[in-house]
Amino acid sequence: MRKRPHLPPAGRGPEALRLTSAAARGELRLPVCTACGHIQYPSGEFCSACLSDGLEWRVVSGVGRCLATTRLHRSSAEYFDRRMPCDIATVRLDAGPTVAAHVEGEMAPGDGIELHLRLDAAGQAVFRARRQGDEKAMSVPNGEIAGRCVLVTGANGGIGRALVAAFAEAGAGRILAASRDGGIAAAGPITPLTLDLTRPETIAAAADALAGVEILVNNAGRNFNEGLLAAGAMAAAEAEIQVNYLGTLRLIRAVAPAMKRRNVGLIVNLSTILAHVNLPLMGSYCASKAALHSLTQGVRAELAPWGVRVMGVYPGAVDTAMSADFPPPKMSPAAVARETVGAILDGREDCYPGDMAGELRARLDEDAKAVERELAGYLPEAD
Repeated sequence: MRKRPHLPPAGRGPEALRLTSAAARGELRLPVCTACGHIQYPSGEFCSACLSDGLEWRVVSGVGRCLATTRLHRSSAEYFDRRMPCDIATVRLDAGPTVAAHVEGEMAPGDGIELHLRLDAAGQAVFRARRQGDEKAMSVPNGEIAGRCVLVTGANGGIGRALVAAFAEAGAGRILAASRDGGIAAAGPITPLTLDLTRPETIAAAADALAGVEILVNNAGRNFNEGLLAAGAMAAAEAEIQVNYLGTLRLIRAVAPAMKRRNVGLIVNLSTILAHVNLPLMGSYCASKAALHSLTQGVRAELAPWGVRVMGVYPGAVDTAMSADFPPPKMSPAAVARETVGAILDGREDCYPGDMAGELRARLDEDAKAVERELAGYLPEAD
């Protein structure tokens, strides 16, 4: 990859990638010895306390204390040199290790601190520290909503309406509320937009509006609650893939060039936890969302060199008309929208709103095959 001075240098070592994986979920994970509980950072092959080789990356507490601060005035990296001076703190966590971190706000030796892992503009992990009790939001690349132009697709649905309201509350400067008929009422920052993801000509007709989009929220989706082998499954699969995958890709391709030129932008894809494992009861829908999950990863990689952030949102069951026949418990659309906005502001790359999604994600991490076999029992009605 050629050098891009508008982005910070990207680390590629195994430890950096493990830190990035944690930062993408908004977690602080470090290697912990399974034998004695010692937190080993920087990582290595063996625990420095007991020499065990049983090191496991776990979520740890970020509470600690500032030991010293340093102000840097020059850097060999062009990206950082443009942003000097920069404050760095040496902090010791109550859990044990000492870490160098970027300072957020004011900090002095002896202050109690909170250490966080966040993604930088290149999509790599960086330690950030702030004083305990400081409630000011941390700086996040592509994490600003106030004053931004936001496009929400499927804005006339349950989650879509909640997203529009949540972005308005977060101070978005303009919200393009897209639907197939454009029949959403204009109010305040909300502007209706006619957009049918299955008809490329409607995307082309909206080119002028799309060029100004700074945050794209791909929320529009279809779910026919069909298995893969039912009599009408082919028609359902084609309709779902047209919106959930192909239509989303068409729209991303339409907005990405302007984001790349500006070296800034955010794309949010509303998916489902069932993108990670198939529920045969709605197997066709799950397959289309698995395609969206893969699309999210691929587009994220392609846009990272331009500093464009791509985020995936994976809720469990949501109380909407599309999932009316799905048994409770179900999240409210407003709760999904709140967590989505929160994940944007926190700089997360993946968001799993609600207990169902969080618990299923943890179980998939532990034993994906066991979850697959469990869900395999939820079959569609036989023809």
